[in-house]
Amino acid sequence: MSALHEDLLFKIFLEDTYAGPHFPFFQNRRQSPLTTARHCSQVCRQWRSIFLSSSLIWGRLIDLNGLKETTDTWRNEIFARTGDGVLWVYGSVDNDVWGFLSPFIQQNWRRVQILVIRDINTGTSLDLQQKRWVFMKEPAPQLRRIEIQRGTASIDGPPTMSLFGDDAPLLKDFSMKHKFPTNASWMSNLSSISFPPSFKIDEVLTTLRRMPRLEYLSLVLPTVFGIPQARQEVVLPNLRMLKSGHATVRETCFLLECITPSPDCCLAVQNFWNPAQDHGENKQYENAVKSYIMPYFCLHPPSALRFSVELDFLVLEDPIPLILRYPWMRCFRTVLDISFLHSSSLMEELINAPWLPSINKLEFYAMNFSKYHSAQNNAIVVSALDAFSSSTTILHTNDDTLRRLLQWVVSYTSTLFPDLITLSVNCPWRYPPTEEEPPHHEFLKLRKAIGRPVSVLDFGVLSDDPGDLGYLEEHVGLLVKWETRDGHRREYFCGEGHPERLRFSRPY
Repeated sequence: MSALHEDLLFKIFLEDTYAGPHFPFFQNRRQSPLTTARHCSQVCRQWRSIFLSSSLIWGRLIDLNGLKETTDTWRNEIFARTGDGVLWVYGSVDNDVWGFLSPFIQQNWRRVQILVIRDINTGTSLDLQQKRWVFMKEPAPQLRRIEIQRGTASIDGPPTMSLFGDDAPLLKDFSMKHKFPTNASWMSNLSSISFPPSFKIDEVLTTLRRMPRLEYLSLVLPTVFGIPQARQEVVLPNLRMLKSGHATVRETCFLLECITPSPDCCLAVQNFWNPAQDHGENKQYENAVKSYIMPYFCLHPPSALRFSVELDFLVLEDPIPLILRYPWMRCFRTVLDISFLHSSSLMEELINAPWLPSINKLEFYAMNFSKYHSAQNNAIVVSALDAFSSSTTILHTNDDTLRRLLQWVVSYTSTLFPDLITLSVNCPWRYPPTEEEPPHHEFLKLRKAIGRPVSVLDFGVLSDDPGDLGYLEEHVGLLVKWETRDGHRREYFCGEGHPERLRFSRPY
């Protein structure tokens, strides 16, 4: 490392202290960027010199969660090292954090490039809140991204008038859980925006017509204002992601019909407060959704899919875990009402789509698969599962879902997953101990009996010890994989004569 040019070292340090797109709430790191910077600056004189001379690095390290836990002396030293550089301010704020954040940000607001915070104050007076947020009325010449969450609905939070003095020329990403002015000049430059439920649908549509550059749109539709009588046509030729939060079917349908996005627009629809009332309303909803998802899937054939039953809905979505999703990441989600699946034209088009064979990895979860739905609806869900799993080689699921799936007669379930190679089951630990045969074991025996044995059984991370798994020894040739809590990968070929390797201590 000592032979590397200082410019290259600087780029490495800049990357190593990058908080990542998930900050500040879902950092997938062993330590904070602030801690990384401190440790690196103490390695040698050269590294320390680079760090101390770089206001750009320190300006990105206004990590409020980390600064709260340090001393006033070290915190002030970090502030001083930011020099005149731009600032990234992120983390959760409470009364203690506001104690040092308020004077700092009041003085340096014009330098802030990114502000991503969650206000978790409770019981704070409105007058005090307004004093704390008064800086947001001032011009923000460097601001590019702002995201303000709140921990409780009782907080009024930032000022709702005259944000940034109508002067934020570089602002691109805007998300605020409070109602905000929609006639500011800087809104026409935004590439992403998130609307809270305090906006009426017609207010959202009127605002969107002023945003021709918009690429990412997220909104939670209100259920108290209803649908406006007049329809507004909104053309967003650059829209690449639309995420619609909890609402009724009618509200979601109205919104989707009003917006004309690019063919490359990804759609994510959340579950509904009120489902469709009849076949006509459901058909209208499906047609609206179809105009988004079919062009998108043609351009981006999915190789992985999560297929899940959630109460009265069948959900088809991107399997990327929520904790790994960063703001404005494109993740599709389609919700179908199970009671209308037998006449669903959208499902018919999906299961006959030319890209369906590209799905080789399927996540399947159905906690209430056969408990709440009629036999006819369950049969339709299984039929859809059969279509979506026709080329699946990797199946992710859990024992509860397998148990419900195995309740069906073998002649039906034996047609599922014809190309299955790997079964990935969440940690199979069961407590208290039971004599019931584990569903994954029963599933493995079924696959063997029909002449389609599974080759790999992957338990993932064993966060809990599952006890004695020696019963798997009978599946000769099966490769069992797992990962220990300290990150080590382990595997065992069943039939090798060492079933003790599959025996884990059970926690009590």
